[in-house]
Amino acid sequence: MSDGEPFGPGGAPALSVSAALAAAQEALEQLGELWIEGEISEYRGAYRGSGHHYFKLRDAEAQLDVKLWAGVAAR
Repeated sequence: MSDGEPFGPGGAPALSVSAALAAAQEALEQLGELWIEGEISEYRGAYRGSGHHYFKLRDAEAQLDVKLWAGVAAR
């Protein structure tokens, strides 16, 4: 699929994976510093190979998959 190909019943353009991620990154960067509050669930501890921590941050309506880098967790 290339950027701009028609997709879906509304004719919305299909984006490549890299174009979609670039658009998401730009949107998040426009928000500036962002703090998110929620409940930690499904914590899996430090992954034995990398030391990264994996969990979900959630509230009553949504959840976000989180990867906490080992170097950040060690601070």
